[in-house]
Amino acid sequence: MPARTSGRAPYRPVLRGLLLTGFVPRYLRADVQAGSSVVDTERLWWPPAKIVGHHLAPFLATQLGLAASLSEEAKAHALEVEIELDPHASSATVA
Repeated sequence: MPARTSGRAPYRPVLRGLLLTGFVPRYLRADVQAGSSVVDTERLWWPPAKIVGHHLAPFLATQLGLAASLSEEAKAHALEVEIELDPHASSATVA
């Protein structure tokens, strides 16, 4: 279903990061489609204590009382997924 009929906003890839400099941390944000980026000493996203990346799954597992890592049997049946984003695409939507 297209985004305009499903009520969902179009997918806009945004990269966020934290650069530890040894002095004042720098918060980084890049809007891939707009081709713009921002660097600041203040957090550029909300909530400021957001859990991201590889920390999210173990956190959720702990909250739900699940194992923090996969068993060997589960790893054997896991499917690796890699999606390349086209920064020059005019529009992309998440179904």
